[in-house]
Amino acid sequence: MEYTIDELSRKSGLSVDTIRYYQAIGLLPRPRRIGRRALYADSHLERLKEIRAGARAGLPLKVMAAMLKARGSLGPELELYAALSKPRANPRFTARQIARELGVRPELVELAERLGLTYGEPTSGGRMRYSRADLRAARSAKKIFSYGFPVSKLFALAVRHDRAVRATVDQAIELFDRYVRRPKTTNGREDLAAVARAFSELFPAVSSLVAYHFQRVLVQRALSRLKQSAPQATYRLARRTAYQVYAYQI
Repeated sequence: MEYTIDELSRKSGLSVDTIRYYQAIGLLPRPRRIGRRALYADSHLERLKEIRAGARAGLPLKVMAAMLKARGSLGPELELYAALSKPRANPRFTARQIARELGVRPELVELAERLGLTYGEPTSGGRMRYSRADLRAARSAKKIFSYGFPVSKLFALAVRHDRAVRATVDQAIELFDRYVRRPKTTNGREDLAAVARAFSELFPAVSSLVAYHFQRVLVQRALSRLKQSAPQATYRLARRTAYQVYAYQI
């Protein structure tokens, strides 16, 4: 069966604008066209149902797009993500509200969204909403900006960091799939409870290790640069501060 976009909207419970947005970001395949008419199939309706299920589980749109592009379906990953998801406080801030809370131009937050540097929760309308944890992270970003760094330079650095992190994370996920998920798969069916338990134990351990490593490298290399280029008094003060703040004996 085929549908016009208005009919697909009624069937799926999503607005026409949302359907077009999903299509624009690669979540939904393009319709068949007869002249100027766009016709959607049952497969489009099923895909929209899958996207809505992913959104309810808290799966980010970008992650869904990547998974659908690679495998054509969210499949067991959606079930696993739902199993791992814990109840969270409802996101309450739009990008403009975040900007107002920070006292910055809305365009700055919207630019961070376009660059893929924000991690809000998608609404059914395709817009992002943010939690208080996101607001705290944004305040940290504002503090960095307040020291006079050029916006373009910081965003460029953030994008490079984001790409490097994603590449590392993808490799880590491959290791998880190979050494944790696959051994817990029998006759093509995953033991979702066992995988979720392993993930819930590994996630905080890995997160803590990564945060510790980044902080350690940042402090050590910054102090090394100061030792080479700054007055000794400045270096000694920075070294003492690092020890007091991070309890590092360097």
